[in-house]
Amino acid sequence: MSAVLSPAKKDKAHIGYYFNVDAEDTLTVGGGLHMPSTPELRLVRNAIAVNGKRLDAILSDPHFRDVFGELDGNPLKKMPRDFPADHPYALYLRCRDFTVVRTAQASPLSDAALLAEVVGPFRTLQPLVRFLDEATTPPTADAAPATNVRDIP
Repeated sequence: MSAVLSPAKKDKAHIGYYFNVDAEDTLTVGGGLHMPSTPELRLVRNAIAVNGKRLDAILSDPHFRDVFGELDGNPLKKMPRDFPADHPYALYLRCRDFTVVRTAQASPLSDAALLAEVVGPFRTLQPLVRFLDEATTPPTADAAPATNVRDIP
């Protein structure tokens, strides 16, 4: 049994929460942004260039790290060409995916037990999902013009 839950509209279905219980009662809970399109990836990288401190705070939070460990970013070997190699958030800018996963043996399956084992990690994951959702939401017409990413320190 598995499910993908997304707070985004249909066109951004790659952002959200995921859980799976397999035949051996192994529970996998995770989420983020998996296999973004090129435009989505560009938007996320631009958001990191501008507000990487916020993403770093989310991913460095001790509770977040206890629940999920490190970001599974499927990183590039080199920096994307639009960003300086010494960018303070180079670790995140090199990512191609922005997902985290936790795997554990599921409790004997009951509605309440499964709900508790899924909802707790989902709550921990919410700031990351929110960051990614906001990053991939195009600015409205009345928003300030975007800064050229080459000019961002």
